[in-house]
Amino acid sequence: MVVLNGSSGKRANKRLHRTNFTVTTFALRGKTAARKIYSVSRALCIMNIPAFTPEQFATRPGMAQVESDLKKWLLSLDVEERIEFIKQLWPINFRFALVLVQASQLPRKELDKIFRRWLREGHHNTAQELIKRFVPILGERKFWRIASQENITPAMRDFLNYHSHGRLDAEPNG
Repeated sequence: MVVLNGSSGKRANKRLHRTNFTVTTFALRGKTAARKIYSVSRALCIMNIPAFTPEQFATRPGMAQVESDLKKWLLSLDVEERIEFIKQLWPINFRFALVLVQASQLPRKELDKIFRRWLREGHHNTAQELIKRFVPILGERKFWRIASQENITPAMRDFLNYHSHGRLDAEPNG
């Protein structure tokens, strides 16, 4: 801060202080703040420091900007790192992990692997979300073909059938 002498100097210092405060306040709002957050997260990626951790998302963020920043950050990672982040998020918050699978632009083979693994190892309560999130990605036919071929628990089979109105049993095995 600039220090000015005299009585007019005090007024000038107050104006300058208010101006700095205003500039700082407005600089952290809106699109500028989003750009700054994104540039900081990019810098952290370059330094190999993760900008986000799965533990931060035990519940889905209430702010669209945070979710948007997470998705952009996730896309900036290598495919293996994206998959690892989503796999770590799965036991903490499976619904948000499925949202990120949709947004992560993973290769088809990787999507198939993740889907097969979560069918086999996932809890039966995930059945409805698996249908909701993976049918648009894989396509309805492929989804049900994979689901009918996988060795899944009886509870998972029942819940998939329940939420699909019997579609799993109607699909030919193999």
